[in-house]
Amino acid sequence: MEKQGMDGGAVLRRPGLLALPDHTSPGGKALPRNALFLPLILRALLWTSPVFPQSGPVVTGEASPASLVTGSFWTVSLLVDHPSPEEVEVRLPALPGGLSLDRVRTEPRLIQSSSPDQESRRWTSLQYRFLVRNPGRIDLAPFEVLVNGVSVPSPAFSVTVRNPSPQPPRAFWRNLPPALTAGEEAILVLCIEGESRPGPSVPGPSLPPVPAMIIMEVLAPEAEDELLSLRVIPLEGPFFTLPSFPFPLENRTLQVPALRIPVRPAPPAEPAPVTIREEAPPRSGYPPFPSGFTPRSGIFAGSGREIQARSRILWEEGQVVEALAELRRNERDHPAGFSLVELRRALEQALGLEAEPDEVYSPRLLLIPALLFCLILAALSLTLPAGLMRTRSSAEKRPQHLPGTFIWLCRIFSLFFSIAALFCLFRLSFAKRLSLNYGDSPPRQALARETALYRVPDDRGTEIARLTEGQGLLVYEIRNGWAYAEAVANNRSGWIKTGTYLVY
Repeated sequence: MEKQGMDGGAVLRRPGLLALPDHTSPGGKALPRNALFLPLILRALLWTSPVFPQSGPVVTGEASPASLVTGSFWTVSLLVDHPSPEEVEVRLPALPGGLSLDRVRTEPRLIQSSSPDQESRRWTSLQYRFLVRNPGRIDLAPFEVLVNGVSVPSPAFSVTVRNPSPQPPRAFWRNLPPALTAGEEAILVLCIEGESRPGPSVPGPSLPPVPAMIIMEVLAPEAEDELLSLRVIPLEGPFFTLPSFPFPLENRTLQVPALRIPVRPAPPAEPAPVTIREEAPPRSGYPPFPSGFTPRSGIFAGSGREIQARSRILWEEGQVVEALAELRRNERDHPAGFSLVELRRALEQALGLEAEPDEVYSPRLLLIPALLFCLILAALSLTLPAGLMRTRSSAEKRPQHLPGTFIWLCRIFSLFFSIAALFCLFRLSFAKRLSLNYGDSPPRQALARETALYRVPDDRGTEIARLTEGQGLLVYEIRNGWAYAEAVANNRSGWIKTGTYLVY
């Protein structure tokens, strides 16, 4: 039933407390039923549309180092908020020139949460290492990270590359041994880096002095980067030290680093090899004693024949070194020594010794009588003019003294003659010994037996040369069963055993 004055309204359905209008338009017309599904369809289309994409994983990245030089490596690291590395795919951008990929590394990583209440999350870490070859600025476009079909770009990266600055040249010791052994040889090589070796026109370095117990020899360099080589043989420890010294180049001077290397003591020598190496087998026979050398006539002819007879006996018994020592000792000390020179030369030529020098006559046995004679002469020069230089006048028959000036002139002349005689005897006896003085004591003259000449006083040291029987030596120093000697003929020096020579 409608009330009067009211418009006709829509029929309301009241199924409950909620009343919905019927499918009618505002004007009272009915709407189609499928009109209710249009908002739901539009909402679903808008949700899946590309205009509103779904949110992907978080991707962060960093590059190190911030500055590079050519020839070095540049690392780009990516962190993807996804727990499984197998489901993460990365597409690299186009690489600029001078940049090449060297290595890729993928692994999971636990990332600590910023909130202490939350647990650590598992991310995926990717590292890309690139080799940089060209200088300049390198701009790398973002990486494309794909996770379950969702693409997320990474940040872009850039770096500046420069050429390496030239390094100044330096000198260094190559392959230094950790320690040296006493008596053993070691080669120390000095090299240069950053510059070529100087030419022959540049003077070599002035090496600092080394201790007396170190034998050091400079060798010529072999390789292109070598400056010099040192052959070092330490005789004792505890350290081999070489101070720093300058090395001149063509346009600069390098400072060579100092050396300090420990020296180990030599291990004990084995006696068996020493006997085989040191002692030469005895000679089966020697040339016969030459004949026809008769001492010249004179007051010392008898002494010369006795010396010759003693040397003949020693020679025929096989003691050739003792025979030569007998001749050389008397040639130096005895007045008849001049008559033994030809015989001694013939014996040395028979042994193959051609360049041995002659002895210098220094009569030490006549020094004491000559000294007494000079002292008596000096005493007479003080008393003789006063007692003997008097005459008597033939007219007055009384003594008349000579002038005092004449007497003093006679005394001065006698003293001068005595001093001159003493000086000549001194020069004749000791001049040769003083000229051969070595260190604090003069060397001793000796003749070598057949033995080896070593560089160091050790049986396992380097053998310099072989000494033959009868070769002349100058012995300078004796220490611990070894003697430092020098061959008179060729000036070769080294160490020999104390029982392998005869002092005369």
